[in-house]
Amino acid sequence: MEHPGDLRNTSWLVTFNDMVTLIMTFFILILAMSDMDAMKIGKITRSLHETFGFKSAHNQDVLMVHGQSGENGAGNIKKEQELSGLEIEIASLPGTDVRRDAGGVTVTMEEKALFDQGSATLKKDSQRILMSLVSVLKKNEMLIHVEGHTDSQPIASTLFPSNWDLSVARAVSVIMFLEESGIVANRLSVVGYGDTKPVMENQDSYGQQKNRRVAMKLTYRE
Repeated sequence: MEHPGDLRNTSWLVTFNDMVTLIMTFFILILAMSDMDAMKIGKITRSLHETFGFKSAHNQDVLMVHGQSGENGAGNIKKEQELSGLEIEIASLPGTDVRRDAGGVTVTMEEKALFDQGSATLKKDSQRILMSLVSVLKKNEMLIHVEGHTDSQPIASTLFPSNWDLSVARAVSVIMFLEESGIVANRLSVVGYGDTKPVMENQDSYGQQKNRRVAMKLTYRE
C-alpha cells in the first residue's frame, strides 16, 4: 500500500520530465536550424508552437522576429544569393564597375568606355562592352534603370544645350541599345541627372572624368 508521503516524495518527477522534454526539444530545434533554410525553420517553429498550445497570434509574432515570415525569409535568401552571383559575373566584364546596393546591384561605366567627350553616340568598342552585359541581363527579369551623369563643365552645343540634355541623351542611347539587343522594354527606365550627383569633386580632370558616367541600377520588381 502506498502512503501519502510516497506520492509527495515522487511528485517532482512530473516537473522534471517536463523540463527534460523541453530541453531536448530546444536542442533538437537548434540542431535542425543549423542545417535548414528559413522556410523549413518556419515550419518547425509553427509545429512546436501548435504542440505546446501557443496561440496562433503569438506564433505569428515569433515567426516575424526579423520582420519576415519563414517563406519570405527563404525568398530573400535566394535573392541575396542571386545578387551575389550577379555581382561576381558583372565584375569580370571589361569596362564596368559593380557594387551592391540595398535590394540590387549598380553597374557603372565611365564616359571613355562608351562615348567620345561631348557626344551621346555609342563608340564602336562600347557596343562590345554592352553586349557582354546584355548576355548577363538576359538571364534574369530584373528592372534596369539607366542614369546619365556629367561633370560640371558647361556644354552648349546645337545638339546639347546643357549637361541635362547630354546626360539624358547618353542614358537613352544605352537604353535603346539594350532594347535592340533583346531586352524587353518594360524592364527599362531612364533618367538624366546632369552634374547634380558627382562621385568626386570637379576640381581637376581626374574628378571630372569619374563624374562623366552612365550608371545602371538593377533591382527586383516589387
